Amino acid sequence: MSRVADGAAGSDLRLVPNPAPSTIDQITAYINANLARPIGVADIAAGVGLGRRQVQVLCRKHWGLTPTQLLREVRLEHAHTLLAHREPGPSAGFITRVAESVGYTDLSRFGLHYRHRFGQTPSQTLQTVVPLPAAHQPVWRVAMDRYRAVARPLAVPETAFTRDQRITWEEYRLDKEFSRVRADAELGALFELPTGTELLRRRFVFHARDEPQQISVNFLPWDLVGDTPVSDPAREPWPGGTLAQLAYLGHPPTRVEEAVRSRMPTPEEAETLRLTGGVPVLAITRRMLSRASVMEVCRDIVLPADRVVLDYSIDL
Repeated sequence: MSRVADGAAGSDLRLVPNPAPSTIDQITAYINANLARPIGVADIAAGVGLGRRQVQVLCRKHWGLTPTQLLREVRLEHAHTLLAHREPGPSAGFITRVAESVGYTDLSRFGLHYRHRFGQTPSQTLQTVVPLPAAHQPVWRVAMDRYRAVARPLAVPETAFTRDQRITWEEYRLDKEFSRVRADAELGALFELPTGTELLRRRFVFHARDEPQQISVNFLPWDLVGDTPVSDPAREPWPGGTLAQLAYLGHPPTRVEEAVRSRMPTPEEAETLRLTGGVPVLAITRRMLSRASVMEVCRDIVLPADRVVLDYSIDL
């Protein structure tokens, strides 16, 4: 599936506003980013720039819960995922660590809420660890080595994603949507460019053997890619991916920066990636630089946390 704003490629892409996250997404993102902190309704309201009453109304309308109930639900779902899919190994102190990671300092209260929600105690869940489906065994995403590999001449068509997934080019599918947008304040800071700078926005959904595995929303300066094959969705997937595209444009990347955080998926992300309830995602914000200039910003690469292992190594 491929979609282009107004159905045209290249310079015919009409400039559209960069979609801001909805207030609902902001609420869930704030909660997920602060699971371990002792936050309450006032903190959530301040975090998303609304009044307490507004947050209460939104939570009731969208989830049928009060903000406090929503906070508890997200915390318990996250705790259940951690307990139900624990890797084999020593379990001493694990329940305490899980409770603390989702904001519970009182283990008795955690156990009470957990049993009320799931009909069993945390220790009972821990004793019946659910193995991950074979199709979703984690793949290894090995730091910058994955980028170095596709930066070299390619013997066969591939990208960093196909290497991670160990799939052939024929087993790879990419859904894409292209549009022209203006940089918001965050994108401007990441690019080190003024707010309002024109960008090409590309939203990709990566499939391995027809299973959706990754969502990526990346941005490139329009004055770099406009009227080039890079702004044409019909050219995707491009062997070598974004690294090869930037090299094609005369700006081969010399540095890649990634920042990783964990959060719960938005409803759209959960539907797209076919996630079961309670599975968190890893969100990676990436910058590609050529010398001192930022050529690409990815905000974000979204990966199901139960399907990938991030493997970083640092030469000292």
